[in-house]
Amino acid sequence: MIWKFMRQRTDKSFPNSIKTAQGVWGSIQSPVTKDILFQVVEVERFVPPQKQPSDLMPPPAKLPRR
Repeated sequence: MIWKFMRQRTDKSFPNSIKTAQGVWGSIQSPVTKDILFQVVEVERFVPPQKQPSDLMPPPAKLPRR
């Protein structure tokens, strides 16, 4: 792989952290495909949380002002 300089970021004072660079490199090496995303949606689809008993109870009565 040959790296080609594209542009200089004059809006940044410091480079990205090493963790950011490693994350980007990992994404380049193992890109996420549509098939992977669709599989995650199918397997991990959102399930609304069950209501807790505290969610079903009414709020306490207001106390009269003195």
